[in-house]
Amino acid sequence: MKKYLTITSGRGPAECQWAAARVRDRLVKEAGERRIPVEIRESIPGDNLGDIRSCLLILDKEKARDFLKSWEGTVLWIGQSPYRPQHKRKNWYVGVTAGDAPPGRDISMEDVRVDVMRAKGPGGQHVNKTSSAVRMVHEPTGISAMAGNRRSQARNRREAEKMLEQRLSEQQTQAEKQDETARWTNHNQLERGNPVRTFEGKKFRERK
Repeated sequence: MKKYLTITSGRGPAECQWAAARVRDRLVKEAGERRIPVEIRESIPGDNLGDIRSCLLILDKEKARDFLKSWEGTVLWIGQSPYRPQHKRKNWYVGVTAGDAPPGRDISMEDVRVDVMRAKGPGGQHVNKTSSAVRMVHEPTGISAMAGNRRSQARNRREAEKMLEQRLSEQQTQAEKQDETARWTNHNQLERGNPVRTFEGKKFRERK
């Protein structure tokens, strides 16, 4: 199971975008030190070169469980603006949120239970005396498909598998839409205060 991590500057100014890029770099570095694989799935660039408005990281859920706890929440950067030297504000916020990544579209047959039974015709009459109908159940989601119109069990199996793939694809598309909506909401909403981690200065050193 994968976990996604969204790093966002919210609707903050360029300074928050600068800090968001440093949070990403620091997080990826720490994950590497712990031998946790990280994939940068997507990134929305900021107003200045090298900065980001937000980015999406994919991590292994089990390996990153404790690691994610140390990052999820609000990250505070205390420092002078790199773009507006005379600006009085010195507190800049970045949001880090975690969520379960939607499952992949590829079906693993290890997750599929296959049941065979006698195919039935109109009025409940058996089409033949052999067990040719096939029912497939994707156990992680509970989605199922059944085919029994063919006399050949092999052909029914292929039809059931095709139907199951289509239904899982439709479910995945819906999950991706919901996931995108949730991440866009996270991008626009950034809670300030009570930071889980605080960094200072242009060298982005963590305050202990």
